[in-house]
Amino acid sequence: MMTSEDQEEIRILKQHLQTLRERVSRSRKEGMDTRIVEIKLMNIMPKIMMAKVTNTKEDMGVVANLLADLEREMKQLRKEQRFEDILRQVAEEERHQMDKEDREKDYVQLSQEEIISKTNKLINQAREHLDKKEFEKVYPIYLEVQGIYRYLPKELKQRVFNDSMLIYNRLRSSGIFKRKSKWEMLLKKIGRRFGK
Repeated sequence: MMTSEDQEEIRILKQHLQTLRERVSRSRKEGMDTRIVEIKLMNIMPKIMMAKVTNTKEDMGVVANLLADLEREMKQLRKEQRFEDILRQVAEEERHQMDKEDREKDYVQLSQEEIISKTNKLINQAREHLDKKEFEKVYPIYLEVQGIYRYLPKELKQRVFNDSMLIYNRLRSSGIFKRKSKWEMLLKKIGRRFGK
């Protein structure tokens, strides 16, 4: 005969199973590969029913251990997912840095007229995107103008500086730098983890 204490333990195990199922479902919706955990989850409910029928602490302990193992496995999956996300972000930043270096090599090879033309074109593009409130498109243009700036003739630098400040102020008021600063914080965090 099952005591009220045993019934309470069974209820807690079922509740823990339900909570774990919900977490697995959320993780799957976030893009994690949870197939192995889901297969293991299917085996737990019959074991809970067996513990309910046999009414032994041993069977309840088996279920509790299985749930604890799945809990650890979910934590490990989350860690692996976060690590993969960080690696993806670092790779994207490296690609961006390589693109920037390639662009700077191109600027060295351009004539003064071509640099001036390119700069004017970029500033006009930035203004058009700002007018349309397409701030995500303006930010890369702003970075490119910053890269070109040192190759400009002195007489043009002041005008480009003023235009860049207008672009910068509009971007800052849009909040895009706050979003970018989170990325920079992540890179600093990664650098600390890997001793950079």
